[in-house]
Amino acid sequence: MKEEDLHQLASRYLNGSADAEEIATLEAELGQDPGSRRAFLRHLHLDAALSGHRRPESSAGLTSSGPRKVQWPALSAAAAGLVAGLFTATLVWGQMSSPPLAAATPVHGLLDGSFESGPLGSGFPGTDGAWSGDPAETVRLDEADRRNVLRFVRPAPDPNTPDGRAISCDVFQLVDLRPLRRLTPAGHEASLELTADMGDARPPGSPSITFICQLFLFSGNPADMPRRWPAAASEALATGARLTDSTGGTDLPWQTIRTRCVLPDEADFAVIQIGARRNEPMEDFGAVHADNITLTLRTQPVLPLRHQP
Repeated sequence: MKEEDLHQLASRYLNGSADAEEIATLEAELGQDPGSRRAFLRHLHLDAALSGHRRPESSAGLTSSGPRKVQWPALSAAAAGLVAGLFTATLVWGQMSSPPLAAATPVHGLLDGSFESGPLGSGFPGTDGAWSGDPAETVRLDEADRRNVLRFVRPAPDPNTPDGRAISCDVFQLVDLRPLRRLTPAGHEASLELTADMGDARPPGSPSITFICQLFLFSGNPADMPRRWPAAASEALATGARLTDSTGGTDLPWQTIRTRCVLPDEADFAVIQIGARRNEPMEDFGAVHADNITLTLRTQPVLPLRHQP
C-alpha cells in the first residue's frame, strides 16, 4: 500500500469515519507489511498524545477536566496482536526524563473563521483565504452582540455535477499549508485539527440534518481545484471528517465539532469544508448556523524507539 493511502486510511480509522470495508483493508495491510504496522503504531501514539488537548465533543460551553480515555474502533484480534507485538517483540521505549507534550499553533492561513468580512462567494473558491460555496449568508443573531455567524440557506448541487442531487449546503476555503513546514521541528510529527461551532436553533422535532466538518490535504497547485471538485477529493493525501446529526430543540443549540488528520510533509494546501446536509425534504434550512471555524497545527515529538539486541 502506498504511504499516502495508509495515511488516509489510518486517519479515517482514528477519527471514527472508516467503514467496515476500510477497516478490513487496514487489517489485511497490517497483517502482511511490517513497515505498515510501524507506521500505524506511530499514528496511534500521535492520536493518544493529542487526545488530552481536546475539549468535549458535546458542547461548546464546556471545558475539559482532564485527558479523555482514548478509544479506537476494534481491529481483529490478529491485526491488533501484530501491532501490540511491536511493543514487546522487537521494540522498547527509550527512557525519557519527561513525557513529550503536543504543541498547538493556530494556522493563520485560514481567514475569517468568524464570518465578519461580509458576503460569501458563490461556487467552489478559486483562491485561498476566502469562503465560497452553496447558498449561505452571514447574519447577526443578536444586535447587541454585533457578531456575525454563517447561516446555511438551502442545499445546492455541486457545480461540476449539475445533474446531481442537491442534499447539502457546503462552504469551502482553500488554505496554503506551505508556511507550516518551517513550524514543524525536525524529529516531530504534525497533524491538523479543524473545529467548528455548529448551531441549530430550530424548534424541537424539526427535519433531521447532519452537520459536516471536513478537511482534505493535497499536494500541487490548487488553481485547478474548482473545475475538479468534488472528484478530486479521492486524491487527497490525508482527510479528516466529523459528522453529527441534529433535529433542533436542544437546551444547548451550539455544539463544537472537530476533526483532525496527519499532516504529510508533501501537503501544499488544504480544502476546508463546513456544511449542513438535509436528511429529510426541506427547501430552506432555517436557523442553522456555523461560527468560530479554526485550524490548528499540532506537533508531537517522535517518541524514541530503539531495536532490542
